[in-house]
Amino acid sequence: MAWREDAVFGNVEIEGTLTQTGAGAVTGLSTLTGGAAIPDDTTLAFGTGTDGTIEYDEDGTDQIRVAGANWVMPGVQFTPYAATATADGLTTGLIPLGTSFVSVTSASADNIVTLPAGTAGQVIKAWVGANGCEVRTPASSGATINGVDSDGTNEAAIPATSMFTATCVATDTWLLEAVTELGAVITAIVPDAA
Repeated sequence: MAWREDAVFGNVEIEGTLTQTGAGAVTGLSTLTGGAAIPDDTTLAFGTGTDGTIEYDEDGTDQIRVAGANWVMPGVQFTPYAATATADGLTTGLIPLGTSFVSVTSASADNIVTLPAGTAGQVIKAWVGANGCEVRTPASSGATINGVDSDGTNEAAIPATSMFTATCVATDTWLLEAVTELGAVITAIVPDAA
């Protein structure tokens, strides 16, 4: 690595790779003209203690998780997640944790999509297309939908061309509501045996 210091202005220019192994501090405005790369499975901490963190976790879903108080300004558009309901609710029927909007395709009203493990405060909205589908929770989780254990034998039926909203109100506890394509509320969604 080659470097030189401008004695007049106190600037340091580095050509090549700089590796910092100890703690350091940067004061003033820093501009990254070539971008910055954050390695897989890295957490950036802000403030002290647990004020806030941003974590990039390469766990197959390549998600970025933000902890602490968060604000999202108006005008943010989230890309819909495309789920295809399956006979057992697995593979393409699994809705990943952190998903906010899902577009569901189903070949049959008996096919299933599966909600992720519930984290209190998570809200998932989903549009169900030309065929209806069933909604379950992860197998053997003991998680409920509208007060009914829905991790294998029970599931909630969602009609075609409707939108459902699943809100996790406590760990493994989902509240499921739905409206028709005309915005009419679908009442009393009670999961039952397949």
